Amino acid sequence: MKKTAAILASMALCMGFAADAGAEEAIVRLDKKGTLTLCAGEVNYDDVRHFADDSRVKRVVCEDGAVLPEDCEQLFREYRAKEIDLSKADASAVTDMRMMFYDCENLVTVDMSCLTGGTDMVEEMFEECPKLTTVYVYDKWQGVPDTYHTTWTWEGMFDGCDKLVGGNGSKYSELGDDTIYARIDTEDRPGYFTEKKPEINAEGITVKGGRDICADKHESIRLTAAISPKNVSADTVVWTSSDPYTASVDENGKVTALQKGSVVITATATNGTADTSDDKTTTCKITVTSDGSVGRTHLDEKTGVLTLSGNVTREQILAYRYDTRVTKITAEKGTVLPEDCSGMFSRYDEYGDPVDGGETEGPFWTGVTSVDFSGADSSNVVYMDGMFFCGYKMTTIDISGFELKKTENISFMFYGCDKLTAVYVSDKWDASKVTDQYHVFVDCDKLKGGKGTKFSDDYVDGDYARIDSKGAPGYFTKKLSEKIRLRK
Repeated sequence: MKKTAAILASMALCMGFAADAGAEEAIVRLDKKGTLTLCAGEVNYDDVRHFADDSRVKRVVCEDGAVLPEDCEQLFREYRAKEIDLSKADASAVTDMRMMFYDCENLVTVDMSCLTGGTDMVEEMFEECPKLTTVYVYDKWQGVPDTYHTTWTWEGMFDGCDKLVGGNGSKYSELGDDTIYARIDTEDRPGYFTEKKPEINAEGITVKGGRDICADKHESIRLTAAISPKNVSADTVVWTSSDPYTASVDENGKVTALQKGSVVITATATNGTADTSDDKTTTCKITVTSDGSVGRTHLDEKTGVLTLSGNVTREQILAYRYDTRVTKITAEKGTVLPEDCSGMFSRYDEYGDPVDGGETEGPFWTGVTSVDFSGADSSNVVYMDGMFFCGYKMTTIDISGFELKKTENISFMFYGCDKLTAVYVSDKWDASKVTDQYHVFVDCDKLKGGKGTKFSDDYVDGDYARIDSKGAPGYFTKKLSEKIRLRK
């Protein structure tokens, strides 16, 4: 219990924060790309302040239905994000915006089109934002009441915003840093704000390249979508495949043929909100004309062994994550693992959340005690972060087939595997060029290297992700070749 609580608490602090209040209170979540999302619900002031001066936060966005608090004084003060987009938030209750973005030293753009103004409580709202160039508002922005322009509450609203430019070209001036310029910049009324035009919904969408396409196995095809009219604001396109095991499609419209058969690829023009009434869709049929070594999975219900073979996809593997019958995972020789193996065999994902948007919060792979990937090909794997995160029943992991040719991230790879005793690798393993490798072994209390090096809380990062040897301690055990084992 203590270890599990410590793991989840550590991950919450590292990657996100959720308030403990009722179900209607919003969650504030930080993803691995540095985007902090204020989720739908009542946004908790302290949850937002939790990420002040956090260099991991690169961008702040709001989901539809995220309700900003009445008191937003210093809400984003000392945030290190480059962009803050509040356009989808409900700001109808906001009355106090004093120092709301104060000392955001990296901030370049702010979209506060959700705000209407109409309050005098804006003192030092953007003060000391030296890189700020653009602030977006809708034409409903009322500015600050004229009766307050002579009071102390407006002083220094834009002080230090040397790079700020209004939508019509009006540049910041030290002589004009008060609320008089807290308005949309026009030819006859200079200001520091840029008007954001209302969204125009898509009227139609077509896929370029035809409606019926043939492809060979493993062939990749790039589909592009044309949205009409050309000035549409909601130009997000979502791609889906009717059968991702026959042909998959990524977020950019790249279709990969996997096995013989036919699929329908659907492109949807969406405005990115929960309201899909204005979405427009079109389809394209893909016929895969040849078959070959596609990825396959097989679960032996008597032994509990899940066997992977061929070019397995992430989706094929994660399909078993809820199956409690799986006790061991193994890969046949030549099994090619997918590019993204992050959180693949973890009890939770690396943020303590459902893996790939699962319907429940886990736990996953609850019966797995061992993994044997001695026959797996990892040469195309880029992401291994959180791969076995919180695998609390795993005792041995054999990754002697792994070679880190393209791997960039092994952080949290064995985090929380508190029953893990041995990790087997071969001479092919070399993590020296891996960019991200922190917290790899946190709480692996029973782990021991092949030469006897025991786990220590002082060494939990990737510098011990190596074969244990004299003069170079590590937590891995070198797996001998079959010939050497037979000779011995």
